[in-house]
Amino acid sequence: MGWLDKLFGRSSAPSAVSGLMRAVRCNRCGTIVRVRIDPRNDLSLNDDSSGYLLRKIIVDDTCFSRIEMVLTFDLNRRETDATITGGTFVQEDA
Repeated sequence: MGWLDKLFGRSSAPSAVSGLMRAVRCNRCGTIVRVRIDPRNDLSLNDDSSGYLLRKIIVDDTCFSRIEMVLTFDLNRRETDATITGGTFVQEDA
């Protein structure tokens, strides 16, 4: 890799997909939607700077129902709490 590639962030090998994957089931139709969360870019700092917050609105492709997911993280970007409205969290293998 040359210095121009390093300057513009290009690499010769494809990088692995990073981030958290969550699966949610719609309460209305039962469709499972997988959501990718990038802790480096998707999180917002709390008002009191004690951690991070992520609020995501998910729309499934069957009934187009809105599912609201709110996740809180500590300052080290580790998940501390998760709430959901309009759906439920499911295991990734479901």
